[in-house]
Order: sequence, then structure tokens, then C-alpha cells
Amino acid sequence: ASWCLSVLLNSLESSRAEIYPFKDERTIVEAMSKPVGVMAATAGLAPQLALWASSSMAMRFAISIGLFMAILTSMEVVPILRDARQPRGAPSTHSWRELVEVLKSPVMRHATAIRFWHSAADTTSLNFSIYYATFVDACDSVQRAKWMLLSGVIVGTMELCFMAPFWGIIFTESTEETKPWKRRMREKLQPYFSSMQGVCFKFEILGAIIPVLLLRLLPYILPRPWEWVAYSVSLRVFFSPQAFYRSVSFCWAVDADCHASSTGRRREAQHAGLVRLFEEQGRTIAFALFLGLGAAGLQNANCELSCNAVGDGLRDSCIETCDRDNIASQPEAVRDFITSILTYVVPLFVLLCAAHIYLFPIHGERLEELQRTQAITFKSVTDLPAEEGAMDARERCPTESTAANEINEDLTCSTTSGEVPSPDDVQSGIVKGTASETVATCTTPPSPNSPRSGVHPPAALTATPTSPGEASAYLTL
Repeated sequence: ASWCLSVLLNSLESSRAEIYPFKDERTIVEAMSKPVGVMAATAGLAPQLALWASSSMAMRFAISIGLFMAILTSMEVVPILRDARQPRGAPSTHSWRELVEVLKSPVMRHATAIRFWHSAADTTSLNFSIYYATFVDACDSVQRAKWMLLSGVIVGTMELCFMAPFWGIIFTESTEETKPWKRRMREKLQPYFSSMQGVCFKFEILGAIIPVLLLRLLPYILPRPWEWVAYSVSLRVFFSPQAFYRSVSFCWAVDADCHASSTGRRREAQHAGLVRLFEEQGRTIAFALFLGLGAAGLQNANCELSCNAVGDGLRDSCIETCDRDNIASQPEAVRDFITSILTYVVPLFVLLCAAHIYLFPIHGERLEELQRTQAITFKSVTDLPAEEGAMDARERCPTESTAANEINEDLTCSTTSGEVPSPDDVQSGIVKGTASETVATCTTPPSPNSPRSGVHPPAALTATPTSPGEASAYLTL
């Protein structure tokens, strides 16, 4: 099941870099994906709560069938992911040597390190917070399920109604926002959140400090386990922008690798596989830390098994009594170990993640150059008729080197269909026409001050029809 899930996530990760070439698009997609992820996590919490309440064989079998059917529904996206293919040059060899070559890039090393340490911090905090609620706050299985449900509802509501829309607006730079309140919010707040890298670095630093202070100080003010709820919710708040940066930084690593090749080589799959590998390895740290619980003296009886011989009418009370006995029988070293993990180890992982965010090399002028190069080389293939196939799309779309060599006139425009836009249309950023005018890409001639040989900072115009009678366009500088 874990292998199948990794394949699905790798396909999603790699196709995102091919379909959406620019930061704003990738940010909007992530803003749309986060609510879906929250709803999926909420749906996944239901069987987990059911298993905590009763882990009988019938319950486990029913949940397994439900999860199997949920996985099968993901096959719906296969045709879309299959069409998400940019033009390619030399075929990839898919060897271990090529994976090592990809990982040698400083951009990719920092991108994988960000995934590794954030995954380690996230998984460790989630897993050990359950043990904290059980053995430190003395919650039995039913109480723990109730408090986790409360925390999940708070976090889910916060993500759906505030955090995901907020970061989706702040991290985009569109100048053609149609809703006045979004435009005003962006104008007022973007000066304080101008750099996604800077925002995520600062939030990661705060995430290593404030949740720990709440965990250690609130028990003196509020009854337990409210400090645990505050810790969990505040950690989600400070982690909320990281999903955007993890996704965008990965796509930038893919873009940089593609543009470094003179053959149009694309290695999204290798990049996605590597970041997924390091992300999973980060989770293994959390599981390795469980060995410390055994060394601290954790002795946990299986209450479900112990109460099987009890009659149905007394089974629930037997399990509750067993849970209480489990909590009371643990030595103090177990509680100290769990608290130390959340107080010192998780913040250490968060700070290491923050260090790699700070050191990530694509920012400022280098990011602007990458975006300009993307505007030249990206070819929209998602609007092509499905019957033409991916191979026909690759034949119709030139590689990066071809696109760069074609910039030898005052204005070079290419469209997949329809008329070539006039220079006045390009200057104004508006293209009007019929629905057949699906894509137009326009580039200005190279300048002597071009930051990269053969590639000039372009004005790329992408037009996508919004109705049968007209098409709209946006200008990316």
C-alpha cells in the first residue's frame, strides 16, 4: 500500500512541474490542493478514531475495504497525468548514476533536505503528541479520540477558511485580480510578505519556539490537555506556508535542471522520486525515536486482546480500566522522554529545515532569470486535443535550445492555432479572438545585456479561452 501511494504521489509531484510553469500558477494549485488534503486527512481521521475505539477484526476488515475503494478512485486522474508532458530531447536512462547526478545539484540537495527535516519534524510531532496526550495528560482511548477530534476540527477549519486562501493570495503576484477585496489585501500585505522564502524561514523559526512555550507553560494556567491542543494548533499555523514553499522549490529545482541541459532533457520523475525518498527517510527518524520509549521503560499492555474473554456488556469498561492501568504503570522516565522529544528534538528538526530554506539558492535575480527562461521554453500542451496524443504534441513543440535560437527578429510569436497577435496586443497584454486561439507565446529580441547567452528576458503571453466566443490572456514579465 505504501509503495502504491508513493507511485501516485510521485506522478502528481512530477506532473505539477510540467503543467504549471510559473510560481503564481503553482501557488494557486497548492492553495487548491491544501483544502483537498485537509478534507482527505479529515476523512482519514474517521477510520483512525474508529480503530482507537474498537480494533476488532470486523472493524479492521471494513476499514481496509473502504481504503481500497478510495485508492481505486485515484485512477480517474491517470489520463490527465499522462498528457502532462513537455517536449523532450534525449531520452533519460533512468540509472542510479543519473539519480546521483541529479542529487549533486546544490538546488536539489537543499530541496531534498527541506523535505527530509520537515517530514521528520512533522511526523515526530504528530506521533509523539499522541503519546503525550496518553501518558502525560492521562487521557484514555475515548478521551484521546475526543480531544484529537477537537484539535482536528480546529486545524481543518483554520486551513480551509483562512490559512490556505490567505497564503494563496499573498504568495501570488497577479495584477489582474478581479475581486476588489483580494486586490486590496494583496496591496496592503504583500510588502510584509514579499519573499516566500523569507516568510517560510521566519515562520519555521517561530514554529520551533512558540509551540514549545505553549506546551510547557500553559499547564500552569489551563487544565490539561488544553496545552496539547494549543501546541498542535500553533504548530499547524507555523507549518502552513511551508507546503507552498516545498512544492515551489521542488519545481524550481526541476526547472533549473531542465534549463541546464542543451538537449531539452526533462527529469521530473527522477526529482520526484528523490524528494519522496528523502521525505520518507525523514519519517523513519520519527519511528526510530520510538526505540527510546522502550529504553525509558514503556510497558504497554494490549487492552483489546486482554479483554477479549470478557462478556460484551463488560468489555468497554474492561478496556477503559486497562487503559488507566497502562497510564498509571508507566515510569516517570517515559513521560520525561516524551516531553523532551516535543521540547527539544522536534524544534531541532524545524531549525534544520529553516537553515536549508535560508540557504536555498534560487531567489532574487536568479529566480527572476529562471522565470524569464520558463516564459521562453515552456510549451502549453494541455490544451491540445486528446486524440493528437503526447507524441504529436512533442513534434509540434520545440525544445529549449530551438526556442532560444528562434529569437532573431524584432518580435517572434508562435501560436498553436488562430492568428498571430499584433505587437500592440502584446504590449497591452490582451489578446482577443476565437476559442481556437489557445496559446500564443511572444518573445522580444535578445539584448546585449542579456543575463544568459541566447536567452533574453521575454514577455511571455499565454492565452486560454474562457468562453466559446473569446479568449483571455495574462502577461508574465
